Amino acid sequence: MLIGLVLAALAAGTGYAVLDTRRNALADAERDAVALAGLLAAQMGHSIGEIDRALRYIEFMVGEDGLDEGKLQPLVAQISRELPQLRGILIFDANGANVIDSALSPPRPVNVGRRDYFITHRDRPDEGLVIGAPVKSQLSNLWTISLSRSLRDRDGRFVGVVAAALDPEYFRNSLKDVRLRDGVVAISRSDGILLLRDPFVEAEIGQDRRSSPIFAAMAGREAALIRARSAADGVERIIAGRRFEQFPLAASASIGVDAALADWKVTSTVLIGSAAVLGSLVVLLGWIVGRGLERMAAQERQLADASGLLRTTLAHMGQGVLVVDGADRVVLANRQLAAILGIDPAEIVPGASLVRLAESAGVEPELFAGAAGPELERQLDDGRWIAFQIDAMPGGRLVTLVDDITSRKSVETELRRLASIDPLTQLHNRRYFFELADRELRRMQRGGTPAAVALIDIDHFKRLNDIHGHFAGDQALREVAACFRATLRSVDASARIGGEEFAILMPATSLAAAEVTMQHLRQAIEMLVVSAGATTISCTVSIGIAPFGTAGIEAALKAADEALYRAKTGGRNQVMMAA
Repeated sequence: MLIGLVLAALAAGTGYAVLDTRRNALADAERDAVALAGLLAAQMGHSIGEIDRALRYIEFMVGEDGLDEGKLQPLVAQISRELPQLRGILIFDANGANVIDSALSPPRPVNVGRRDYFITHRDRPDEGLVIGAPVKSQLSNLWTISLSRSLRDRDGRFVGVVAAALDPEYFRNSLKDVRLRDGVVAISRSDGILLLRDPFVEAEIGQDRRSSPIFAAMAGREAALIRARSAADGVERIIAGRRFEQFPLAASASIGVDAALADWKVTSTVLIGSAAVLGSLVVLLGWIVGRGLERMAAQERQLADASGLLRTTLAHMGQGVLVVDGADRVVLANRQLAAILGIDPAEIVPGASLVRLAESAGVEPELFAGAAGPELERQLDDGRWIAFQIDAMPGGRLVTLVDDITSRKSVETELRRLASIDPLTQLHNRRYFFELADRELRRMQRGGTPAAVALIDIDHFKRLNDIHGHFAGDQALREVAACFRATLRSVDASARIGGEEFAILMPATSLAAAEVTMQHLRQAIEMLVVSAGATTISCTVSIGIAPFGTAGIEAALKAADEALYRAKTGGRNQVMMAA
């Protein structure tokens, strides 16, 4: 009787242990798949966001200056060097011909006029970023994914397309150390086209995956977790899917069910075998339990090895990674995080306070916890710029990716400066001059004193070009601009608004004071001696002045232009006031 009770209890306990360890093994595999899909969506979404910001800069420059190879070729080459996930950037004209290449000048003779993404940009001006299907290059035999934007001039006319070639190999290399056992990671477009797969299977790249179980499970949802059997190889897998925050893409990560249960099968075999032996040899119970404990210890070591692998992967990432729990405590952080934030690594150990970490870095804690927004930028006390990207994970945890974007900010600052100046004279350009005038008008509407504007034209400039050449003409323009900087106040805004025509905005200045200033400027230019090679030339200017009031800059410039006309018809080299 006692033996029967012992055997029954042993069988029940063994059955429960087998089922419970199986549930735990599958639950662990599900958590791993969900975490990897979320990390993949966050990391690749961040990289695509960097590329899209660069393409928008190029789109802005073309809108201002057109397809100027002298400006655009160095710019696309610099962006290509700074973004390792790119193979290059190409700019095509309105007919699809390659006119600017980040790698070669002159560019390669390529035409994409029949490509789907080119036709989309040409026919649908508001499309924004287009993520193309994977294409295998006929020249390099390598797969690439195009990210492209439409290019239009100031009047909104289609002038071409800028396309960046994304390198799928870059992302496969970054994922090779975190792939799950017998698993697959993939990135697909929202229309089902497979962009990237690891392990790489060439026949599947570019195929429509809308019939796949995970694609169907994610219809209308941000994330999904399923178990399904693959039609291709018959393997049953646990599959997690996650949509990208900003782009029409989805990431998926899977682990084979058999692989997830491999350790459980060993453990369950030991448990069942141990229970069978216990039924006849109770005296060996201690030995059997010892073996079971050894198996459990082996599983713990395997778990520790997996955790170590994850930490090694995080340690070699270029971004800082921080995982916090629902109580704002550090769960996991890599060493790059401390280096980027400029803090002691001891402050980001597991269990550390998020508030203390943020205070040491000189930023608000909300940046790490997602309360300030999913993607933000902040400047640190040492002048560096840091980007924060937050992604919610199961269990109330948050993953924050931290990047040092100081070099990118420097490029943006330089782009803004280039967009506001005339490259020949280094004065403001016409567009930025009108922006400054709008600001001054708003200031005056709040109760400021009126201002004055002046239009300046170099006398007989066409004759100067015809006699001495365009090099001498350009030098004269530069010397006149230098004269502006030496004569005018720092608050006065001067701009080149035409070939030899300039405009000056003088805030809080009466017409009488403006006339005195313009007479000084006219005299200074009259005394200039411009050296152009072996030639020395002189020049004069005619100036028209008008008040700048609440009627706006267009009315003021029209009045100044009428005064300028009278100055030119009255003999030139003089200053005239608006009637």
